[in-house]
Amino acid sequence: ENTNILNNNIFKFHLSRLPDFTFFVQTAIVPSFTTKYVNQPTTLGTFPKIPAWNYIWDPLEVSFSVSSNMNNWIDIYDWMKGVGNLKDDKTQLPYHKFDNTGVFSDAEIWITNSSYEPISKVVFKYVFPITLGQLAFSTQTTSTDPVSCSVQFAYSYYELVRVGLTGPQTN
Repeated sequence: ENTNILNNNIFKFHLSRLPDFTFFVQTAIVPSFTTKYVNQPTTLGTFPKIPAWNYIWDPLEVSFSVSSNMNNWIDIYDWMKGVGNLKDDKTQLPYHKFDNTGVFSDAEIWITNSSYEPISKVVFKYVFPITLGQLAFSTQTTSTDPVSCSVQFAYSYYELVRVGLTGPQTN
């Protein structure tokens, strides 16, 4: 029986569209997963709850250190501009689900045990950025601190894949 706990600082985030983004990630949150229910009327006046088979996933949130040339922040910014028509139709990205140069990408959070061995990964399908956080600068700071930012991604769904000695198993 395993009595070890899962540590929150041993993980790896990977974004297919921006592979170098991985090196700057500070936090990645596996979003909550919710299913809906409906009240089933009965002749007795009670309303038992039954599953409605609808799923809701909260946005994927990732915080990262901004690189000194701001390339990782600019990459997300340009991606978001390309999702819509900011200036004209020529700048809009292609709407292909299987091409990491278009609107969508895939993302993964690799979760490892205390020995840094992968135990599972969360695979996010059809990811695209929806919120890019602010960049905070201040002349009142006396120390040189790295600039951090957060980004939220929408996606179609995520799957948990167990990995290890027995091979991948999708849940």
